[in-house]
Amino acid sequence: MATYGRIEEYDETEEWPQYIERMDHYFEANKMDDDDKKRSIFLSVIGAKTL
Repeated sequence: MATYGRIEEYDETEEWPQYIERMDHYFEANKMDDDDKKRSIFLSVIGAKTL
């Protein structure tokens, strides 16, 4: 499966809704519809400071 794009860690200078929107676009571009997979990817890329 090809992966399109890359999601960076969340940076406090970006507004939260914008980050979530970018994540949604990333999932859509990569045809990801499995919620468990989305959750795992989200938690792995968001960054330790945010958790």
